[in-house]
Amino acid sequence: MAIQQAAIITTTSVAESRSSSHDEGSSSEGRNKEAEPNRVALAQSMSPEELAALSKNVKWKADKRLIGMAWIMYVLNYFDRNEIGAARVIGMQQSLNMTTTQFGVAIAIFFVGYMSMQVPSNFLLARLRPSIYLPACMIVWGALSVVTAFLHSKAELYVLRFFLGFLEAPFTVGLMFVVSSWYTRSELGLRSALLMSAPMVGSAISGLLTAAIYRGMEGVAGIQAWRWMFILGGASTILVAVVAFWVLPDFPSNTRWLSPEERAVAEWRLILDAGQVDEDGDPSWSHGVKSTVWDWRVHVFALMGLLVSLAASTNGFFPSVVKTLGFRRTNTLLLTAGPYLVAVFAAILNSWCSDRFRNCSYFIIWPLVAAITGCIITATSSDVGHSANAVVIAWVQKTFIRPRTKRAVTIAFVNCIGGFSHIISSFLYRDRWAPRYAIAMTVNASSALGTILLAVVMRMVLRRANRKLNEGTEVASVMHGESTAEIAGLTEQERRTAKEGFRYVT
Repeated sequence: MAIQQAAIITTTSVAESRSSSHDEGSSSEGRNKEAEPNRVALAQSMSPEELAALSKNVKWKADKRLIGMAWIMYVLNYFDRNEIGAARVIGMQQSLNMTTTQFGVAIAIFFVGYMSMQVPSNFLLARLRPSIYLPACMIVWGALSVVTAFLHSKAELYVLRFFLGFLEAPFTVGLMFVVSSWYTRSELGLRSALLMSAPMVGSAISGLLTAAIYRGMEGVAGIQAWRWMFILGGASTILVAVVAFWVLPDFPSNTRWLSPEERAVAEWRLILDAGQVDEDGDPSWSHGVKSTVWDWRVHVFALMGLLVSLAASTNGFFPSVVKTLGFRRTNTLLLTAGPYLVAVFAAILNSWCSDRFRNCSYFIIWPLVAAITGCIITATSSDVGHSANAVVIAWVQKTFIRPRTKRAVTIAFVNCIGGFSHIISSFLYRDRWAPRYAIAMTVNASSALGTILLAVVMRMVLRRANRKLNEGTEVASVMHGESTAEIAGLTEQERRTAKEGFRYVT
């Protein structure tokens, strides 16, 4: 669709573009734009066939370097974050002489640091280079993971878990923000789902690796198996982070491994999709934050993110749930892998369909209906609700497009509020409530129902906004005053043609 639109827009000659810029030269704004380089001139001068071919090449490079590298990083991120749950199964809680409640506090305190840093970090990331910032954070949290292996008291664990959360906070929201800077709205859902499949794979790998470490390394060099798990996980994280320095991209306009033609096409694709360039129109730091706070839709999505995370919260405690079935430790860990992998497949397929049909609400509702059924029947079925989580995040990315700072802050804010689910759920899976965990299942089912209702409300709101756009209402007013930066070299007609084609994904 975007390439077909490009064929129409690029029929406007470059000479007309220059002429239009010259006509605007009487104003200071026009002279400023005239002096700026036209970063998409190379893309504008291409034939539709050349543009389509290079666009495909740019997308393939982004898939390999951004999605591929980020996926590996995210698997390790989730492994480092949640290996404490697997470590509990093989003796960590007993080694540190902690009660079930104290261990729950250790899990929950991670999210205090994790949530407090997400919004400030993404605000900074919108102005920094992701290829440097994200791997640097990864190296430090990998080192902290190694240090976990040498703890001997619950107080030490509490302190370390807080700072681990503080340092891991930039990662998930940062990746989601960077991904949204590279793909069109018809491509975002699948990429976000692929990225968010990493936690499920990380959870599956955690069980398999923990079983292998427990059977093969218990007592090696006088070190307990759970301590070896933190050592090996942290060392792997540091190694991957070093590689990421050279592989991860920054933004389409300044990624070092793209040619000038590829950078122009990467930006042009986004302009055709959203009608504006991926920059802040208002350079003040406060605009993106204020527009996020005062946009009530952001808060609806944030509540939706919290509820959908609660609906799928069994994910973080699945080893403990399976343990109640009476299997040995090794078998318990191995049995956790299957449902996680099924959830990965469901999430990817669900998001692919969401992109294909340009619809988010329906593909949030059906997995949660299945999750409610699973909560009623058995705890193990509720992992399918995770596929709705990926679509909620993609819906946020597709709705709050520009300015860049607002998108960054909104993604972080929604994810931050969703993080409260981890604190809440850490107290829902106490040993005395096993094996049915009736309270946890009730909370999960109620949260799924709440998410469904909010998805219906947001669908109605965005459909109403699209009707206004169809009636000729100005895009800027429907998008709640979002500030847009204009790129040099585009005529007013080209800008208007792209903007008038914008419609919300419902």
